[in-house]
Amino acid sequence: MATLTLADGRRYVGVTLTKPTGYDTGSGVLNVSLASLTAPGFIANAHKQINFADWQMGPTGSDTVDIKPLGTKGKSQIFAASNFGANCTVLRDTDEDGLPTTNDTLFIAIGAKGVISFWITRTGPFASEPLAIGDSGFIYECMSDDPKEQEDEADVLKNNVPLTVLSRRPFKITA
Repeated sequence: MATLTLADGRRYVGVTLTKPTGYDTGSGVLNVSLASLTAPGFIANAHKQINFADWQMGPTGSDTVDIKPLGTKGKSQIFAASNFGANCTVLRDTDEDGLPTTNDTLFIAIGAKGVISFWITRTGPFASEPLAIGDSGFIYECMSDDPKEQEDEADVLKNNVPLTVLSRRPFKITA
């Protein structure tokens, strides 16, 4: 039996507001360069600003269509359009007056309704290891909804940012 690896700490998430080169071209795996993914404005450490307990980004179950040929018994369905869901609670970085610091990059980038962002996710090497040639994962195109206000004043400052997934593509860094 193969050695099993604990997934804890192995979810890398980076965010950019710039659509990756070739994202809308073709289908299947998007071969990208490291330079194009990590262009200026790329938030390489987004995973450090996301609350683990509230994180969700991925498939949520496909639509189904009832299909039953005449003369068959029972009920039959086939899978149709894929659906994806996303939710992100951003851990805020503020000064003693509650104002955002320069480290509050993720909320500053996505913390308004209607913001289109591209989420680069990788599972494998530890999240502390930067993206590298040969890495693969998924790119999610998302739109932000209005951030939810802080509910628990005894907790750390954070804002839940609901996201809708507009599209998803697998990627591989080839150069």
